[in-house]
Amino acid sequence: MFESQLELEFSPDKSTAGYRLHELSLLNWGTFHNEVYTMRPDGRTSMVTGRNGSGKSTIVDALLTLLVPNRVRNYNVASSQQAVEKETKGIMF
Repeated sequence: MFESQLELEFSPDKSTAGYRLHELSLLNWGTFHNEVYTMRPDGRTSMVTGRNGSGKSTIVDALLTLLVPNRVRNYNVASSQQAVEKETKGIMF
């Protein structure tokens, strides 16, 4: 049973092995309102850049919501000394 799972190779290139983000779409999350905003890193290493208030931390918060369990999640820690709590009810995964 587990033998076939151990033989799976997720990527022939070890530099891209593991989980890779191919697309992230945001709607009514933080500063992203009224339309779907999509970024497509296509599984490559990417950098999010922009001016103050442009939504960089909002994008990171969205990724945290998807990847980190609620009990250990801290939103936008860089902006303050204490963690910010966000309502995550109704998020579609």
